[in-house]
This record gives sequence, structure tokens and C-alpha cells, in this order.
Amino acid sequence: MKIHVLHTGEVRVSPYLPFGGDNCNLLKASGMTTPKEDWIWLPVSVYLIEHPKGLILVDTGWQRNMSPEGVYDKAAQIKSLGSRILYKSTFASSLASVLEVSCER
Repeated sequence: MKIHVLHTGEVRVSPYLPFGGDNCNLLKASGMTTPKEDWIWLPVSVYLIEHPKGLILVDTGWQRNMSPEGVYDKAAQIKSLGSRILYKSTFASSLASVLEVSCER
């Protein structure tokens, strides 16, 4: 059995979003209090497992409620994130670019 990591793009976020833990709040996660030069790039990956019975593709990214119909859905993303502020400041441009890269591959 083999496992392959396939990088499909990257997303730029406030470091508090993935690593904030107990010190994180909505403002920190949104990046509104963090200078853009301190934001970090994170890989967006999927995993391909070669199993004797066939191939399995595992995508551990966004939940289905971020895109219920399989297409860009701003209202669904805002609802899933629970905040228009978080959507606007952190994800809008990054998510669009990730979706664009993912669709091209």
C-alpha cells in the first residue's frame, strides 16, 4: 500500500486561525488584528491511497456545508463559518484562489 500527498494549492491565513488554541478569538482568527506580513501560507492537500483493491482519494478540507452543491457558494460559506467578518477578512480571496487552483488540476 502507498500513500501520496498531492498539493492542490495554498491558503494564506492569520497564524491564530490554525494555531491560536485557547488564545484565539474571532478578531484574531479573522486576521483583523494581525498585519498581513505576519500571515502564513498553508498547503491545501489531498491524499491518494494505493490499495490492492483500488485507489482511494481522501480530501480532509472544507466540510460539505461550505459548498453544498459542489460550487462556490458565498452564503453557505458565511453560514458555515458563523461570521461574515471571518469570511470577509480571512477567507474570501484565499478560498476563491484555492478553489480555482483545485479546479484546474
